[in-house]
Amino acid sequence: MKTKITNVSVVIPLYNKERHIKRAFNSVIGQTYKCFELIIVNDGSTDNSLMKAEGIKDERIRIINQENSGESAARNRGIEEAKHDLIAFLDADDQWEPKCLENLVRVAEKYPHAGIIGTPFKRVNKKGETIYPELKSVPEEEGIIDNYFKAVLDCNPICMSSIAVRKEVFDQLGGFTVGMHRGADGVMLSKIALNYPVAFINNFLATVYLNADNRVSSKGELIHDFPILEYINSLDKELEEEEYYYIREVVNKWYLKLAKRCIRIGDKKQAKQFISQAKATKLYRHIYTRRKIDLYLSYPLINRLAGIWRKIKKFRFS
Repeated sequence: MKTKITNVSVVIPLYNKERHIKRAFNSVIGQTYKCFELIIVNDGSTDNSLMKAEGIKDERIRIINQENSGESAARNRGIEEAKHDLIAFLDADDQWEPKCLENLVRVAEKYPHAGIIGTPFKRVNKKGETIYPELKSVPEEEGIIDNYFKAVLDCNPICMSSIAVRKEVFDQLGGFTVGMHRGADGVMLSKIALNYPVAFINNFLATVYLNADNRVSSKGELIHDFPILEYINSLDKELEEEEYYYIREVVNKWYLKLAKRCIRIGDKKQAKQFISQAKATKLYRHIYTRRKIDLYLSYPLINRLAGIWRKIKKFRFS
C-alpha cells in the first residue's frame, strides 16, 4: 500500500563552501518535484558562504545559523527543524539531477517501510573526470537491497547526498554522532540499515565533487573507532550469520583504510592498533598482510612499490 507524500524537507549543512553553494542550491531549486522546504544550516562559516546563501531568494528556503559544531551537529539541527516526514540530504558542494527528489518521493511512497531511500552517485575526481562506479548486489532497476552491507563492500551504493530518510527513523535511532571527524554518516546509515529496509533507485541522480574546497575526507583528522559492532551488541534482535559476516568485513575494511591513513601521516603506532582490529578478516587478508608489511617501510617507498605493481599489472593484462 502506497503512502502519499505531500512535501519534503531538504537539509544542507553549510560550512565554508562559498565557491560551491550556488551549484548545490540551484540543483535543489531546479527539481521537477516542487513541494519542498530547503533548510540551510550555516555551521559558523567564516567565508562568504552565508552571504551567498542569503542572496538566493526563494520562499521555500530557511537559513539557520549556529556556532561551528561540525557537520553531524548541523545535520541534526536540520532534522530537528524539519517540518515534513521525509528528509532529503545534500552536501553544500554536491549536486542533484533535476529528477532526484521526484524519484526519491516516488520510491518512498512505493516502499513505506523503508528507512532509507537512495540512489547511486557519480564522482568528479580532482582531475575533473566524472566516474560512474560499478555497483553490485543492488536491484537492477529499483527495489529493496537484499544485503546492504554486502553492497557496501563492493562499492558504496549510496551517500549522504543521494538519500532521503523518514523523520521517524531519527526519532527512534537518534541523530548523527557529534564529534566524529570521519565516519559519522557511515555509522548512521549502518544503524538505519540494521533496523529498516533500504530502498534503492538504480539511476545516478547525484554527483559528489571530490575536487571541492574544504572536504572532510581530504583532511588529516582520524576517528579512532567505528562503533557498529558495539551497536549490534545493543540490539534486541539477532542477526543472521551471513549479515553479521558482511558487517564484520565492512568494519575490517574500515580499520585497514584508517591504518593506511595513519601510515601515510607517520603514526605507525596507531596504524598497528587499527591493523590488529582487522586481524580476523577473511575477505581482506591480502590488504591486512600488506598493511603489516607497510609498518616496516617508509611511505615514499610504499608509494614507489605501489607504482611499480600498478605498471606490472597494466603490462600483464594489457
